[in-house]
Amino acid sequence: AATQFGLKNVKIEHTGAGFDTENRIFFVFAGQHQQQRFTLRVHEVGADFNEIHSTLFWQMSLSQKANLLVPEPLPDPNDAFILPVSVPGRSEQRYCTLYRYIEGKDAQAIGNLTPAMVANFGEFIAKMHQHAATFQPPVWFTRPHHPREIEGIPKTPENYGVIHREIENSANVLFQGERAGAIDFQECWWGYYVVEIAGLLESQESFVANHQAAFLEGYQRVRQLPENFEEIRKMLRK
Repeated sequence: AATQFGLKNVKIEHTGAGFDTENRIFFVFAGQHQQQRFTLRVHEVGADFNEIHSTLFWQMSLSQKANLLVPEPLPDPNDAFILPVSVPGRSEQRYCTLYRYIEGKDAQAIGNLTPAMVANFGEFIAKMHQHAATFQPPVWFTRPHHPREIEGIPKTPENYGVIHREIENSANVLFQGERAGAIDFQECWWGYYVVEIAGLLESQESFVANHQAAFLEGYQRVRQLPENFEEIRKMLRK
């Protein structure tokens, strides 16, 4: 698959994080001295082409238009971003996608994050939400929607848009020094921004729970929370 993307002198390694039986993720080293580094995802059997395409489109928009630290998808020599590959010994095909590798450490590996880092992460989340509020998807854009309406939150672009969905997982949060970013947008969907914020504040898996004031301060550098945010947060706990 890596050579189909036009890479030469390729060496491939399994990644330690993000590896599962459905979506397989690999590090790819290429070039004369294998100094170029990429990430290759082999998608699960039966993955929907339009949903993958939509996820890639969203990541490219975050990277190129919002200038955020996220993995940027890369095309093959024919400008195709999604390549079907055959699985040896099986009849099925899987889709593959290639991404520019991002230097940095995930929050899980770092462990004790400073309040300044958490504030920068809050700012990153706010910038994602801000970009989602103005995002104009193409007609073919296909991602799932949050399954229910939430009382008191109008389903408008200011409140509802494409969100990460698994950002509570610290392994999906990346830092370059104190600059925050995110990886693994595989499960992104249309959802409420306040649900994502509340999930980060409440989840025991998230490092944000211990630095809530710093996170909210960083978030509000870019976007204001709804006036009834605390009421909504209490309602979501039920």
